[in-house]
Amino acid sequence: MTLRSDKRQIPLAKEFQCVKIPTQKT
Repeated sequence: MTLRSDKRQIPLAKEFQCVKIPTQKT
């Protein structure tokens, strides 16, 4: 369960950070 969540959170976190980085910078 933890491994499955980790694999799914990895790509999600990357997309979230991409949106959070510019969102917080603005």
